[in-house]
Amino acid sequence: MAPPKVCARRLTFLCISVLIVALINNLRVGTEKPVPDAEESTQEHLQRLLTLSGDTASFAEGSAGVWFLQDGFRHPDPQGAILSQAVAEVRFFVVHKEPVGAEFLLSAFPFDGSPSMRVTLRSSIDEVSSEIIGVESLSIALDGDVFQEIQIECDAGLSPFELDLGADLRRQCLRIIEMSVSMEQL
Repeated sequence: MAPPKVCARRLTFLCISVLIVALINNLRVGTEKPVPDAEESTQEHLQRLLTLSGDTASFAEGSAGVWFLQDGFRHPDPQGAILSQAVAEVRFFVVHKEPVGAEFLLSAFPFDGSPSMRVTLRSSIDEVSSEIIGVESLSIALDGDVFQEIQIECDAGLSPFELDLGADLRRQCLRIIEMSVSMEQL
């Protein structure tokens, strides 16, 4: 049996050799690395999650609609998702149909209906503003494209602390409960 120093040197040489061969095989200057099948299936899976199935999407915790929520929303709760910034977006895809309108069920903060909250919805072809008190619905026209992006804007938000409802200092504007989309068959 070889002395320990010789075994350690052989092991080090073997490890370095394997590392060099792996680097040479994986790094090819001037060529792009192909996307592995696993990444393609992940992209397809995410595309499926962003596709509206049916004509209504709920934004409650655990619902499929939470995938449509972009920056500006807090983590959804059982009643819906709270808009925590002045501007937020909802994005989704529609397959085999033309989305021509959307109706949002919204609840102004605080959710007991005390003060009103000015809300504006914007799509690529329409803009609608309204004072929301309590729970109300607000509709907007869509352009029929398969990819939709709707911006939701609040004039101001209040924190539970400002209303003596708790110690939470985060501003809240409204809760988005659900969205119904009107569609025409392609």
